[in-house]
Amino acid sequence: MNDTVLAYIRTYAPIFAGAVVAFLVSVGVIDTDASTNLIVALTTVFTVVAQGLWYLIGRLLTERVPWLAKLMLGSTKTPSYF
Repeated sequence: MNDTVLAYIRTYAPIFAGAVVAFLVSVGVIDTDASTNLIVALTTVFTVVAQGLWYLIGRLLTERVPWLAKLMLGSTKTPSYF
């Protein structure tokens, strides 16, 4: 597996885990007030989409506008796992 794939996995795994927990809350597996379930579900979808787009835009800007990518992602250096 190359570094880019690993970077995506490391980015999206926590987002997915948070989405699973929020989904469990929204369907009642984790007990909360029933009126909050729809709000939790919509917030989950919005959060996952927003985080994914933020990361994607940051990655696309890394070579074109490095200072903005650094601001968005914290660094312009791509990960190296070896």
